[in-house]
Amino acid sequence: MNESEKISAVIPADLLERLVVRAREADRSVSAEVRQAIRAYVAQPANGEREPKEKER
Repeated sequence: MNESEKISAVIPADLLERLVVRAREADRSVSAEVRQAIRAYVAQPANGEREPKEKER
């Protein structure tokens, strides 16, 4: 596994509740679910930009 850094974050209780539910549904820890969510988020284009459609390429 790659090196990891520990962070601390404050999130609203309702968001944590939804995160816990999703982690259980995916049979993952909450920490693993957070990592997955962050990976999915950072894979998206920045600043609201979107990938060009096939015909635009």
